[in-house]
Amino acid sequence: MAQKQPAYYDAYQPVRRSSIQINLGPTIFHGDADQTKPGFFAGLGYKYSFSPALSLCMGGNFGTLKGSRDKSKISLSGFGNSWDKDQQGENYNFKSKFWDIDATAQLVLGNMSFVRKPRSWHFYIFVGMGFMHNNSTGKLISPLSKFNNKTSFDTTFEYKGFNTKVPLGFGFSKRINDRIDLGIEYKYNLTKKDLLDAYSFPVWANRTFDSYSMLGLIHGSYKIGKTDNTQHMDWISPTQKMIEEKEVGVNDSDSDGVADRFDAEPLTPKGAQVYGNGVAVDSDKDKVPDYRDDEVLSPCDQVDEKGVAYDSDGDGVPDCRDEETTTPSGSLVDKSGRKVEIKNGSNSTASCCDCNDVVLPSVFVDEDNEFRPEAYAAIYLIGTKLLQCPDLSIDIIGYYGMNKSSEQSARSKTNVVIEYLITNFGIPRSKFNVQTKPETMGGKYSKQRIDIKAKK
Repeated sequence: MAQKQPAYYDAYQPVRRSSIQINLGPTIFHGDADQTKPGFFAGLGYKYSFSPALSLCMGGNFGTLKGSRDKSKISLSGFGNSWDKDQQGENYNFKSKFWDIDATAQLVLGNMSFVRKPRSWHFYIFVGMGFMHNNSTGKLISPLSKFNNKTSFDTTFEYKGFNTKVPLGFGFSKRINDRIDLGIEYKYNLTKKDLLDAYSFPVWANRTFDSYSMLGLIHGSYKIGKTDNTQHMDWISPTQKMIEEKEVGVNDSDSDGVADRFDAEPLTPKGAQVYGNGVAVDSDKDKVPDYRDDEVLSPCDQVDEKGVAYDSDGDGVPDCRDEETTTPSGSLVDKSGRKVEIKNGSNSTASCCDCNDVVLPSVFVDEDNEFRPEAYAAIYLIGTKLLQCPDLSIDIIGYYGMNKSSEQSARSKTNVVIEYLITNFGIPRSKFNVQTKPETMGGKYSKQRIDIKAKK
């Protein structure tokens, strides 16, 4: 899994984080002129996504605001005071041109949890700060002017200036493709000054605080940025690939303890030892995995299909160490594979070889009391040497660990060597002196070693 994760997450890095936005739709005024007359706005923006859940948006808009107050008409805005009993037929209407700039923090609610299925739409909320400039003109028509059919009592109000605001709202966004998102966004703007409708007097009819809304019926986003990855930060999920392929991610077809999602060899035989990526263990790196390697620690790179080192002349010395690869069958050879000539003198018991300071090789016997493949060459040298030097006897030494059963196992392995030498070379049992000693060298095969020491 550790090997697969870097490649998995690299597929999402780097991703696009920036996008430009366009927003078009109606405006709605909230205030004393509460008979809603929709205006219009258009805007551009820039968005940077810090994560799939959190973004910073900056943008500006321009548009118009409209409204009126008339006791004879129904108020639809949910704000204002058109139905005051003391209004006495007075009405007011205004129009304003505005532009604004703001910055908002946007939170995608669906992306707050990464353990989710892939989706093609988002719901988000936002809040921020900004300012606006409005140029408003309003007209107040008094009841008296209506009664006298005159306009001399009509009053015009004007206001031009800046106003701070707090924008907040929500929206829906739909992913169309790798570059384009479309959606709808509602933004409510709470202003500090009660001057959007140009009517600001300390009277009861002006008690409603001014604000305005923008409904982006066309809210589009175009993702920008040059990366090899076409995805945008808003739409990725770190667990998306696993969720889409969850069966592959949790199944273990070959029961080797490595899930198929991360298994480089998903069909290793049952019981085979594997590395963390599911590849079968190959202890000697001879390209034959241990589960079908008859010589797990082969000394050579050149091996047959069973993992056994090639031995062309069958003398027990593998070709990679054999200095004479064509010795006749049955020849006595030394550790380098060279033929040893036995020459008998006038005395039939004489030996061709030096029987002083004889050094014999160790033999390895596995946990099943079977000779390891490389042990046969060593035991062949031991047997032939004892035949050449009949006056020799040997100490045969096995090694054990920290418990009693290990000592018994060491003694059993020495008996395997003795029985083989007796059976195949006719060496008398009296030649052998069995010893067991605690193992001190360490290593995986240290308790499988049987040392052979010659003595006269």
